Amino acid sequence: MAQDLKQRAMSAPAQNGPKPIAAQIGDMERAFQLAMPKGTEAAQLIRDAQTCLRQTPQLTECEPSTVLGALMTCAQLGLRPGVLGQAYLLPLWNGKTRRREAQLIMGYQGLVELVYRSDSVNMVAARTVHENDEFMYEYGLAEDQLIHRPPMTGPRGDVVAFYAIARMKGGGYAMTDVMSRADMEQHRDKYAMAKKKDGTVVGPWVTQFVEMGKKTMVRQLAKMLPKSPEVVRAMTHDGAVRVDYTPAGVDAQPDYIEGQSEDVTEPPAAAPVDRDSLEAAVLAGMDEAGITDVADFLSKQFGDQIAGVGELSDEELQGTLTALANKKKEQ
Repeated sequence: MAQDLKQRAMSAPAQNGPKPIAAQIGDMERAFQLAMPKGTEAAQLIRDAQTCLRQTPQLTECEPSTVLGALMTCAQLGLRPGVLGQAYLLPLWNGKTRRREAQLIMGYQGLVELVYRSDSVNMVAARTVHENDEFMYEYGLAEDQLIHRPPMTGPRGDVVAFYAIARMKGGGYAMTDVMSRADMEQHRDKYAMAKKKDGTVVGPWVTQFVEMGKKTMVRQLAKMLPKSPEVVRAMTHDGAVRVDYTPAGVDAQPDYIEGQSEDVTEPPAAAPVDRDSLEAAVLAGMDEAGITDVADFLSKQFGDQIAGVGELSDEELQGTLTALANKKKEQ
């Protein structure tokens, strides 16, 4: 009889363990949807999350609550992780808890999107100064003076400096101090938390240095602008680990990992922007909003004479799309 019991025990199915993180993410669809801004879809967020897991397999080894917490923050802010340069999930080793945890990194495009949603600016952009640009920035008692002219022909050369500027609704502007490339590299080395055991920086600061530099300037610019809850939350959770993935957790102080020494997988570079599709989307949005005079709308939007969408930067086109979406909601 003892032998029969042993055989039955050996042949009995094993007890179910914790669900794989991919399944746990799928189970959160309804919670994500309830937390997301109007017009965004939890199904898309889950697809983005599954892509993140495939591209960075070490995320599947992270404490599940930290992955779900990072995704809940993305849901509540209406940002897409791993695409469009809006947000990134990085697997890091926490020496205090002795486990891998998912860290949320806000992307440049994500912060710009949130600043536009605050409805306090007509235009916001972080710009790069290249070695062949004509550039002059001068402080003055009455006003500061800025001249920035990229060359009309020939290569612009390497990036040598960064700054960010916003034109406010109702007039006026805000601008950061100019930050040299050397200063930005020092900032990266001091504040980047994703590093290998030998201290080498990895992650977006390596694969997308210019975009992360722009994000740094937008963070500085945001301190000079009217604060919105979304921007404040994004800056609080940037570089943090969130273990409370209930909706209330977004307003709790998250954890920050220090002394990182675990090798991590670098996320792939964001896909290049399809310029033609972006311009077409802006024109379609104007048509839907009943805007017939494109030049007049853009000139009022940016406080400058603009003949058409071809004169706008990628960031300005993205901002115009956001402004048109807000206009549609108000109608």
